[in-house]
Amino acid sequence: MKEYPAFTLDKGLYDETTYWGRVKYNMIRCDFRKVILGQKAHDEAVAKIESWKRGENKYTDAELWNARNIIESMEHPQTKQIINPIGRMSCFVPANIPIQIGMLLAPPTTFNVILWQWINQSYNAIFNYSNRNTSTESNNMDILKAYCSATVVSVAVALAGNKLVAKMGGGGLLGKCIPWFAVACAGAANVYLMRFKETRTGITVTDKEGNALGVSKKAGTKAVNLTALTRVILPTPVLLLPPFIIDGLKKIHCVPSGKWGNIITQLVVCTACLWGAMPLAIAAFTAIQPLAVSKLEPDLRAQLEKSGYNDANVYFDRGV
Repeated sequence: MKEYPAFTLDKGLYDETTYWGRVKYNMIRCDFRKVILGQKAHDEAVAKIESWKRGENKYTDAELWNARNIIESMEHPQTKQIINPIGRMSCFVPANIPIQIGMLLAPPTTFNVILWQWINQSYNAIFNYSNRNTSTESNNMDILKAYCSATVVSVAVALAGNKLVAKMGGGGLLGKCIPWFAVACAGAANVYLMRFKETRTGITVTDKEGNALGVSKKAGTKAVNLTALTRVILPTPVLLLPPFIIDGLKKIHCVPSGKWGNIITQLVVCTACLWGAMPLAIAAFTAIQPLAVSKLEPDLRAQLEKSGYNDANVYFDRGV
């Protein structure tokens, strides 16, 4: 049975200043079982934490850590509002399974490619919006414009990649890498377009304690850049590894014969790679990022100097 340290709200269960600590933490957030948790589970978890705050000794450390994990898996870190299940990290892999099935089973006509890429990028847009930095307000028209731009551009990029693969015959190392390049570019484009307003109007920067200091476009740009980079990292094991793994399995005769045997093998391998890739990619950068005061906009920098702020950095939530 897993042993838990004494419960605290001052730090996480794992050391998130290290990469592997962040990976372990994100594995908890990616736990697919948390997709089905609703208001009742959230309220029960909050009640346990509140009981601990009052000094009551009603729950074990394991129960308290699990309660905190439930809350952090369900809530947006800035608004503290419950994220729609489809936008949670715990839904990312389950949501991608039917998308993968559709892409594998649908005949590769232009219509089917566009349809499934649109579904894929629509889900990505929902995920990106749900996990954005919320200090920048967006109205319904902003969201609609961002969604349309994100899906059109990312689908176009993915289509271009597919056509290039078909033109090359899909063989060889380069042929295996083109889908990764197309998906990586499409994913990054989706992030940029869904969160473009953060770069245009800026996001809130804080001190180490989380007290707001002002709004910075440079922080917004860095937040979006880092998140887009995770979308380049994410498909690397998902799209680069499966072709080589499946080729290896075929060589040792571990792939069932027939169309369905091949499809099931691809689905299992891709899902396993995606399950491992998600926490690895998201953990590439810390959630709370520093930004040197010297790199801030002149007016904000002057404002901080005037107020006597003496930290070399300000901090911001980059989103997921």
